[in-house]
Amino acid sequence: MRRSWWIEMLAGLLIVLFVYASVGKLVEFETFQRMLRGAPMVGEKYVWVSVLLPAFELLIAVWLLVPRWRRLGFVASFWTMLFFTGYIGYLLLFRRSSMPCSCGGLLERLTWKQHLVFNILFTLVAYIGMRMMRRSVGNLLQ
Repeated sequence: MRRSWWIEMLAGLLIVLFVYASVGKLVEFETFQRMLRGAPMVGEKYVWVSVLLPAFELLIAVWLLVPRWRRLGFVASFWTMLFFTGYIGYLLLFRRSSMPCSCGGLLERLTWKQHLVFNILFTLVAYIGMRMMRRSVGNLLQ
């Protein structure tokens, strides 16, 4: 029962993060597209990314919300957050770290270093949830 509570809490944190981030992008859609257009490694693909990224973030939130799909939600959360964290690391190491963030809402106000720490923490949340789901599924099968 206790493990289930932790899984619910971790899933809830990630649901809030992904819904908040995707809604922020959709509310400020034109700004989001403009920022993506100038982002390294996005460039001309900004139109596709601006549509698919918020949609995928909402899909992850749905997966995390539905218990049957929660494991998939944790796995998708982990890999998505790992990708975002790697991208920020790349920006800090090799590009201009003064580029504005296209995340939306309060996350835009973080410095890139703060954003990196934030992303590392949420990558760990997703990883722990993924591991806990693996253990709880394994316990059900025994």
